[in-house]
Amino acid sequence: RWHGLDVSTPVLAQWLGRGLRSGIGIGGFEHGGLLVDGGPAADGAPAQVLARAPLPAGWRVLVVQDSSQQGLSGADERLAIATLAPLCRALAAEICHEVLMRVLPGAAGAEFAPFAAGISRIQQILGEHFAPAQRGSAFASAAVGRLVEWIAGAGEHVAATGQSSWGPTGFAILSSQAQAEEVLGAARAAGVIAPSLSAHIVSGRNTGASVVDHRPAPRAR
Repeated sequence: RWHGLDVSTPVLAQWLGRGLRSGIGIGGFEHGGLLVDGGPAADGAPAQVLARAPLPAGWRVLVVQDSSQQGLSGADERLAIATLAPLCRALAAEICHEVLMRVLPGAAGAEFAPFAAGISRIQQILGEHFAPAQRGSAFASAAVGRLVEWIAGAGEHVAATGQSSWGPTGFAILSSQAQAEEVLGAARAAGVIAPSLSAHIVSGRNTGASVVDHRPAPRAR
């Protein structure tokens, strides 16, 4: 758009070799919301988004980042994926069940409890599967893992917890701003937020990216 070219996001992604493992980044850029993709395409095209649902406006995400760590990418990511054993059919089927029976319906109907249970179970399965590539842990950052697991086990508020991709970013989704603030305050009081961590409360984005021209207007002559 900046250069006046009428080229779609998926085409640009294919030119740049993006979206070969996941279509979520591309779909998020174009549409936003809660997205489910169908995995890599056989012809090398970006993974297709199969389902989209807007996240309820009141829900909040506590995003936890570790400035001392970096997740896998590029050649290191390809090597890690190549050395991991395939996810067994039973666990893959369970993930599909959680997505279709709890996560998507929960988001579509603003029912937080089943949504949170589904997300947390999927993250547990994937954390255990990818642990061999993360020094035996479900989290790339031990500090992030301690905080996220503390939130999951605190018990006062239901939360959907896990790690974003290869990390080190972790997350806890809560049903309201008030609950997110309460959980973050309790974590600080409990001393479970390490010095290298930053934690921010954000809302879901249900729209795609926008292009804004911030250049000053030309002066009148």
